[in-house]
Amino acid sequence: MSKQICFKLPSINDCEIIITPCEEYISPYNEFEDIELIKEIINKACDNIWAWCTIKLEVYFKGLKGVDYLGCCSYDSEKEFKENSGYYDDMVKNAYNDLIKQLESFSF
Repeated sequence: MSKQICFKLPSINDCEIIITPCEEYISPYNEFEDIELIKEIINKACDNIWAWCTIKLEVYFKGLKGVDYLGCCSYDSEKEFKENSGYYDDMVKNAYNDLIKQLESFSF
């Protein structure tokens, strides 16, 4: 006789969100034509990982995680990314949906 286990899926408010700027391997020369902008990004990137990075956003719930990535990013800070990029909310939604897919795939 098998036993069925039911559980309530977490809301996004039940989850922890972690944002990590990671090294970007694509050169800004491949993404932009404006040489002055490229120089500015390269100069800023010497002291600030947010100036040219891939952003990894993770949503955690009870040891499980969903993840989303965005490459070729140039921001002054995490705050600027979250408040002004237009991508933050979409990335949270994508990572959360990734987490929920994993939870829904469990068979007990």
